[in-house]
Amino acid sequence: LCGGGKFPNRSLMKCEWPGIGKATPWRKEGWDHALVARSPRSFWSRAADAPSYARSDPSFRKPPPTGGVAWCDADEGERPLFNCRCHEGQTGYRCQQAVLMVCLNQCSGFGTCAYGFCQCDAGRYGVDCSLTNGQVTPLLTEAQVGIRRIHTGKSHRTSVAAVGAPAARQRLR
Repeated sequence: LCGGGKFPNRSLMKCEWPGIGKATPWRKEGWDHALVARSPRSFWSRAADAPSYARSDPSFRKPPPTGGVAWCDADEGERPLFNCRCHEGQTGYRCQQAVLMVCLNQCSGFGTCAYGFCQCDAGRYGVDCSLTNGQVTPLLTEAQVGIRRIHTGKSHRTSVAAVGAPAARQRLR
C-alpha cells in the first residue's frame, strides 16, 4: 500500500524502482516480474509520504516529473505517472473499485477470502474453515442416527440404524 500521499490505501503491488535492492536487500528490482518505474517519485510526490527506505532517494531532491501525478496522489481524472497492479478484491484504473472475492462457502464465516482461498481464523481450518480443533461437527446426533454399542466378551461392535429407513436396510454394520 502507498502508506502516505493522498491515497495511502492504494495498492503498490509489484511496483518498484531502480536501486530498490540497495534499500531492501531481500529483493531487487523486477525480482517477481514487478513493474519498474523510473524512481520513487513515480509513486509519491513528497519524500515525507514515502516509506523510510525510499526517502533518501535523489529523485526527491529534483523538481517533480512532468506528464502526470504520482501514483499515490492521482485523483479521478488525473493521469498517474505510473500504474501499479491491484490487489485481489480491487479493480479499476487506480484500484478504486471493490470486487467480490469468492471462496468455498465464503469461508463458513470463519475466515477471510484471499485469492480464492480461505485464510481461516485462529482455531479453524479446512478448505472452507468449517473444521475446529481436529473435531468434525456431525451432521446428525447419535440419537438421530441410532448408534448402539454392543459388547460381546472382549470385543465390541457398533451398530448403526438409520432413522426412518426401511426395515430391510435399517441396520448397517
